[in-house]
Amino acid sequence: VTAGDVKVKALTFIANTRHAAYAGDLDFDNTARLIACCRGAKGHNAEYLLNTVRHLEALGMRDARMHKLYLRVRQLQAVQV
Repeated sequence: VTAGDVKVKALTFIANTRHAAYAGDLDFDNTARLIACCRGAKGHNAEYLLNTVRHLEALGMRDARMHKLYLRVRQLQAVQV
């Protein structure tokens, strides 16, 4: 990816909204539950969410809904321990 005059490596994920396992229509709590307990080929979903929140905040962007989702995931993980 080119950002201004700099080329940087980037990783992105895309979703097939027609796939049977697509979960884009889940409500907030069910989304948080899935993120709290599931993992993919690249790692645990909660870790991916945390990294996304941190990187956005480092760039000066705070996504309130994503931050709220992260806090809910942390609550659910604390209960699972």
